[in-house]
Amino acid sequence: MAWNQPGNGGNKDRDPWKNQGGNDQGPPDLDEALRKFFAKLGLGGNKGSGGGKSGIPAKGIGIIAVLAVIIWFIAGFYTVKEADRGVVLRFGNFHTLVESGLHWRPVFVDTVEHVDVNNIRSDSTEGFMLTQDENVVVVQLDVQYRVVDPRNYLFNVDNADQVLSRATDSALRYVVGHTTMDEVLTRGREDVRARTLDLLERTIDPYSMGLQIVDINLLPARPPEEV
Repeated sequence: MAWNQPGNGGNKDRDPWKNQGGNDQGPPDLDEALRKFFAKLGLGGNKGSGGGKSGIPAKGIGIIAVLAVIIWFIAGFYTVKEADRGVVLRFGNFHTLVESGLHWRPVFVDTVEHVDVNNIRSDSTEGFMLTQDENVVVVQLDVQYRVVDPRNYLFNVDNADQVLSRATDSALRYVVGHTTMDEVLTRGREDVRARTLDLLERTIDPYSMGLQIVDINLLPARPPEEV
């Protein structure tokens, strides 16, 4: 062959990317590949399969739907811990409460909020407070509480923990403001604690927050460091 003679035996119409038989070896059509795949599974794939010559067979669509239902069913199982209670919401609205253990819910229909009803929670408030005799003292109080009604805890108020914290601070400031400095610092500390607890319970009771005060602890008060 001369140096300037065209390749492929002089046949300009010959495609170098095709085999000798001239068959197209490009990437197969995706729909055709799926049809052949279902045909290998014995699910049809010809005109009589009900899905058309080049469409996905009806029986294959049915199997996909069954698999989707099985996955949806399995995804619905969930576990509630021993210390928790499950609050089931159906389309965002309260539906029911569930105890600890294994449960099932319809996914995309129900959601579950887990609320710890066993462990004791704690919060504290501290600050400069003015006494009845117009002295300033630094007072700190710790409150222990737990959730007794998960539904009320989640829905009756917005952020029940924060509401309790603010109510505790308000009750303590009220009691300190009606107590002399000597009583807050020494002999009246237990009375301040008891009065604060009583006022706090009466303050949060109308809100039905689903919380129960277990105890409060009034730490030793002190005058400001500057004093």
